[in-house]
Amino acid sequence: MNLENVVKFHFAKSSQINDIPRATASETLTGTDVMAAMGMTQSRASLGYSAFLGKMEISSNDREKAIELLTAYALKNCDNVPALRKLENDIKPKV
Repeated sequence: MNLENVVKFHFAKSSQINDIPRATASETLTGTDVMAAMGMTQSRASLGYSAFLGKMEISSNDREKAIELLTAYALKNCDNVPALRKLENDIKPKV
């Protein structure tokens, strides 16, 4: 399942309200399958998943979470850059 397919579950084109049962093919994904896949992706790659949902404007909370996770990652790894290594600790978050 691609992340792009998650968007259609948030913005469905039609609601298909009728009395005809849905197809019972074994290859179709149910809502439970999609929710499980989204939960697994969020637990394994929270930064990427939050950034994707924020980019697709599905969730403003995930957009803010992606910014916070990216900032935390940058602060954690900024000592690998020689120019940033020389800065004081109170200035690094501002950069």
